[in-house]
Amino acid sequence: MYSDGTSEEIVGRELKDYANRDEIVLATKVHFRMHQGPNGACLSRKTIMSELDKNLKRLGTDYVDLYQIHRWDYNTPIEETMEAMHDIVKAGKARYIGASAMYAWQFLKALHAAEKNGWTRFVSMQNHLNLIYREEEKEMLPLCREEKIGVIPYSPLASGRLTRDWSEATHRSETRRSQSLSSVSSSEQGWKI
Repeated sequence: MYSDGTSEEIVGRELKDYANRDEIVLATKVHFRMHQGPNGACLSRKTIMSELDKNLKRLGTDYVDLYQIHRWDYNTPIEETMEAMHDIVKAGKARYIGASAMYAWQFLKALHAAEKNGWTRFVSMQNHLNLIYREEEKEMLPLCREEKIGVIPYSPLASGRLTRDWSEATHRSETRRSQSLSSVSSSEQGWKI
């Protein structure tokens, strides 16, 4: 979804110049809208399989090291998603799978579906975590610790709020998407924290 895939094309061009692909850990995600139509965004089997092939083409590689579901899909059964993710690992298109930004109960439900069916488990959780937004410390981080799952925090600098004077505005801090991602960091409560 980042720049409609252009970011992957740029990474793919750079990968060609790198001599040893085995020394790179390459990760990408699936879920958000990449094109119009009913299969342009979601975590259905069809979308996961189709979008991974497009990810790989843009990246110029035959596999990624980590393929992550980018949020929870409320319209696709988690069993369908987890089986598809398992199948891409078995096909050699992804070495590992991970998840990003969901409630702990959702993540646990996905882990349970994988365990119950003998499918590949998530090895990582990419969650929103920084000194202002610490909600993940209540349930998600203890769950990841208990399940021995790696954590890849995103927005560790609260979309830049932790790097500059609080009153300073940037183009990014004023965009709607950035504000929705870090509503706590933009609020009076965030300032107090």
